[in-house]
Amino acid sequence: MERQQKENIKALVIQKLDMTQVSQNQASKQMGISVATVSNCLNDKWDSISDDMWRIIGQWAGFSPVKWKTKRTRNLDLIQNLCKDAQMNRRFLATAGFSGAGKTTALTHYANTTPGAFYVLCTVTMTRKDFLKAIQKALGLEEFGAINYMLGDITQKLNQMETPLLILDDGGKLSDQCLRVIQMIYDKTEFHSGIVLAGVQAMQKKIWNGAAKDKNGFRELKRRTGKGSIQ
Repeated sequence: MERQQKENIKALVIQKLDMTQVSQNQASKQMGISVATVSNCLNDKWDSISDDMWRIIGQWAGFSPVKWKTKRTRNLDLIQNLCKDAQMNRRFLATAGFSGAGKTTALTHYANTTPGAFYVLCTVTMTRKDFLKAIQKALGLEEFGAINYMLGDITQKLNQMETPLLILDDGGKLSDQCLRVIQMIYDKTEFHSGIVLAGVQAMQKKIWNGAAKDKNGFRELKRRTGKGSIQ
């Protein structure tokens, strides 16, 4: 199984645990596997997880590493088209919609099936350094360095690729500083890389409030939020 598929499954597991408030122990019982296997999935100890176990975890989380059987819906098509637009035209676009609208399913599907697309799941505990490390990891880069180095490492990699797309899911959970980092990445990769920022409706409100208060970088983020909004 490819690394990107494992990344996508891990992201879906984290999101499902967060949304359902199910513990790792409860999830392992639901899947019929050991809690150690769930823990290894979440802590990147993947060498000890067989492909069969990945399939079980993926099925529980809503992802199949062998065949992605997804029902075509308006939201799925909209998000897929948004990603394609951002990637092919090297644009920074955003979408916001209610929880359960299928954003993560569509975004991970696109990342899993499209060359040059990279998926990152954002979390509320991320510092700027954590956020940049997650992006480095998604791009296959070493996860280290001071913030300025990490930023340069990421933008250099994106600028060297033909039509890369950085997909940032659950962006509303990021701090203001991390949201500002997104704008900095785009500023340094404009005309070379696409970015898609996705989250629930609260993300849009957060960005618009930041723009109203004239917070640094938030007016630029606001201009891109709302394109491709889902319902």
